[in-house]
Amino acid sequence: MRIASGIRRFGIIAFLIGLPVTALAQGSVQLQWTAPGDDGMVGVATSYDVRYHLLPITDQNFILATSAPSPPAPGVAGTTQTLTISNLTIGNRYYFAIKSRDDQGNQSPLSNVVSYIVTGAVGVGDAPLVLSFSRPFPNPARTQVTVEFVLPEAREVSAEIFDVGGRHIRSFPGGLRGAGRHTLAWDTRDDNGRPVAAGQYIVQAHLGRDRFVQRVTVLQ
Repeated sequence: MRIASGIRRFGIIAFLIGLPVTALAQGSVQLQWTAPGDDGMVGVATSYDVRYHLLPITDQNFILATSAPSPPAPGVAGTTQTLTISNLTIGNRYYFAIKSRDDQGNQSPLSNVVSYIVTGAVGVGDAPLVLSFSRPFPNPARTQVTVEFVLPEAREVSAEIFDVGGRHIRSFPGGLRGAGRHTLAWDTRDDNGRPVAAGQYIVQAHLGRDRFVQRVTVLQ
């Protein structure tokens, strides 16, 4: 039996791809994700169920969230797809998530949940900041790893490094960070200043209530 795979790289962008930023109407956001297949990343899923809510979305309350109208038909696995949701209340924070189905009616696990504070009309050059946590760069790395993150508003931020066995390697000073773009730099050393062994490591960050995890490979 084939099981619909989960949505990957699900996020929000604040403008319509290929159109000026001013094309975005008040109270609208555009979601963007990478199409899954109906068997892993092979084939084409049958349908999407896109939902949004004023509370963080979980598997338990997904069915209670508002269903977004007219989601696109699933594309070939790996293609980028978008959906604009309108008539949202300006100033509210909304949470968005998506599931897919295959031709046997099997539903995928819940995608990652993204949140966004809805703004009014946007002028050219004033695209609102969207919460994000980038992939580490360079990856693999030897002596320095950088991760960039964006905060749409001020949030408490903390970050740690773990090895793949779950052992704590490094903590970074936490605290309140203002809205904007920020950089987290790791010198591939542990809390005692010793270079870490070659291998894979987990970068975990809490940006307010949102948790992000990325993997990085360190070479000797």
